[in-house]
Amino acid sequence: MINHQNKTADNRRLIAEEDGIRYITEAMKLHSGNEEVQNSACGVLRNLALNDQNKVIIADAGGIKFIIEAMKNHELAAAVQEVACGALWNLSVNGHFFFFLYF
Repeated sequence: MINHQNKTADNRRLIAEEDGIRYITEAMKLHSGNEEVQNSACGVLRNLALNDQNKVIIADAGGIKFIIEAMKNHELAAAVQEVACGALWNLSVNGHFFFFLYF
């Protein structure tokens, strides 16, 4: 189990290093009307935001804006709302402390 967790953490770091976050936010921008793309992208950003360094990269790539846009564009899609809220939550947690997201 610990080995799996280490690999998962390594994968989060590797995705960011390979510019994966930018590709995800670009997909969100290009396919803003596609519920499945938005759901998947928000879910990936939610998971990547478990890494504190990725939070900064996500914010710099416009991820917060795209997550909120996904919520607005797909307001009746419960799955999008759920993963988007999870992404915003993970982005708002900083170690043992919390900070507020200002829009």
